Amino acid sequence: MRITTLLENTTELPALACQHGLSQYVEANGRRLLFDAGPSEASSENAVKLGIDLTAVDTCILSHGHHDHSDGLPAFLERNRISSVYLKPEARGEQVGLKKDGPRFIGVTPVLFEQYAERLRFVEGETDLGDGIVILTRITRDPDYTQPQDDLQVKTEQGYEPDQFLHELILTVHERGGVHILTGCSHSGIVGMIETVMTRFPGEPILSVTGGFHLMVVPRQDRMNCTPDFASRLGDKLKSLGDFPIFTCHCTGQLAFDHLKERLGSRLTYLRGGMSVEV
Repeated sequence: MRITTLLENTTELPALACQHGLSQYVEANGRRLLFDAGPSEASSENAVKLGIDLTAVDTCILSHGHHDHSDGLPAFLERNRISSVYLKPEARGEQVGLKKDGPRFIGVTPVLFEQYAERLRFVEGETDLGDGIVILTRITRDPDYTQPQDDLQVKTEQGYEPDQFLHELILTVHERGGVHILTGCSHSGIVGMIETVMTRFPGEPILSVTGGFHLMVVPRQDRMNCTPDFASRLGDKLKSLGDFPIFTCHCTGQLAFDHLKERLGSRLTYLRGGMSVEV
């Protein structure tokens, strides 16, 4: 499997745009996937600069219903005429971030559900897309390794309530007798997401884990939303789950990455915009 980060908060190449968000191009088992589309058309523009043909993407998966992963979808869908977009129905919810001036909408732009309705595929259970590509939608959290995210909420008939991230999913890619895990932001907790995959596929070793871990104070790369002790404990826990490589990015943040790196060493890589890895 080969993963290329089309857009992320940082970039390895000066010619590429960087924005707070995430979009990754995945080549696996003869398939071409887009995992998240970033916050704008910049993801598609970066793909052109990297020589990646988005018109050949056969499947797009949205990790969760936040605009910094979804607002690039219209630009992608205008370039690409064959791909469907797989997402959870809860992604249609009104996700908000609590700011000093009040709640601010951070969900998927509603017009997407109207303008591209025929391209959207809502998944409510485990979904096998063929060629070893499987989406998991039921995530079991590990409370010992899940950070409070009280500033992220969803609007309901009763008002604003803490977001339980029911709009989040896990992408798994199966090859060589093992499984790769891609998570987007890991709002449900990266440990719980890995353990969910290990429980579902007990006979398949984890080959790699890729995703943000939501440990930064958005949009500050140099501030953590957790204590140094939590970051260290998380690093130790990830180390105990196996010796697979971990590629992080986006909402992990540089400071949290540095703490995790102390525990995980060469197993941990920051996957900046424009970087590719083969695993």
